[in-house]
Amino acid sequence: MKGLIRNLLKIFRILTLLIIVSFLYSGRAAAQYGSVYFDPDTTYINVNDSCQIDIAVNSYLVGIHCYIVSIGFDTTIVELTDVIEGPLLPAMGPTFFFWNQTEDGYNILSCLLGYGLYANGPGVLATMKFRARENIGTSSLHFTSQEFTDTLTNPIYVISLYGAIVVSDSITGIENADSDNGFPQNFILYQNFPNPFNSQTTIRYDIHKPCFVNIEVFDVLGRLHDILFSGDRPAGYHEVTWDADGSASGVYYLRLNTSGYAETKKLLLIK
Repeated sequence: MKGLIRNLLKIFRILTLLIIVSFLYSGRAAAQYGSVYFDPDTTYINVNDSCQIDIAVNSYLVGIHCYIVSIGFDTTIVELTDVIEGPLLPAMGPTFFFWNQTEDGYNILSCLLGYGLYANGPGVLATMKFRARENIGTSSLHFTSQEFTDTLTNPIYVISLYGAIVVSDSITGIENADSDNGFPQNFILYQNFPNPFNSQTTIRYDIHKPCFVNIEVFDVLGRLHDILFSGDRPAGYHEVTWDADGSASGVYYLRLNTSGYAETKKLLLIK
């Protein structure tokens, strides 16, 4: 009789442990590779006009419990007037949402309140409201930092897709005394799209003056993997396609070099 009671108690403890583990893991989905991006990625507005830009995630991103992203842009060209929480996280339960200004830009964060709550992409995390100032030009819109976590605070791997806000004058367009009509006013390397990608992806870049351009792809060990373009380019809006059909899945780094500008973007190839 005593042996039966001990066995029943042992079974009860095991079942209790399983219930606790099931409760803790009930809301956790396997963290997958995904992207967080601006929608639209490039916005054109006139001086003193306003616009709305969403921060969104794609369908690869699952198990989102909390996130904090830091946004950077040229504050002499545009100002951020308001941030409204998007529907993705609140649809799954109550959230804590907050945004504030920092020395480098703005922080935007949200967290689902309670265990077992999570959201899956695609969807909108937040909507930013911008107003154009008096200066005309192009402001790069980018993530200076980001952190996505699941219900157990494990990090979720996310790639940022960059954008831009182009402020023009309703009379003169984007031209001014120091630029040619219709040409970009800055060097800008945009995030590749799509990202993650399978086999092919497109990279857009802007050049505000004629120069020699070198676009290369490196692997995670820093070894040169592919040369996408090397030669002279006129001022204007350009793009190049990387056909990675013969490359293995994984993380790669795209680097654009000119005589006065260099920038690197992270690419994710999934087959």
